[in-house]
Amino acid sequence: MEDEMFNALMDSIKDIDNVDGLILAACKTLARDKKMSEVIFSEIDASSVLFKTLASFRNRELPTTKNGEPNKQNLLVDKAYLFGEKGTIAIIQDWVLGGFKEPAELIAEIISFLVQNINESIKSYGK
Repeated sequence: MEDEMFNALMDSIKDIDNVDGLILAACKTLARDKKMSEVIFSEIDASSVLFKTLASFRNRELPTTKNGEPNKQNLLVDKAYLFGEKGTIAIIQDWVLGGFKEPAELIAEIISFLVQNINESIKSYGK
């Protein structure tokens, strides 16, 4: 069932090249198959389907400095992305298990707002 949902999510985002579109497409896909979404998100490791989907957009390669230490800004970006992934998954899981009370567009808008604010904060880090 997870593979089926993962494939549906990947199919819905295959032509999307921005985070806002990815989030909206994922929410709409989950809302279209509420029963399957509820089953998947009621399991203990419910985040694996979304984590795999979000990770498909992520580049984990961080440039390093001469001494082999991660670049501070790149490390922040990596950790902020991880924070955004886990937060996105938590919000979507809460929405799914709460019975899809809000429209997919509203959940996607909230997640996008939070992600954009994280991105803006990154820009000012270390200045």
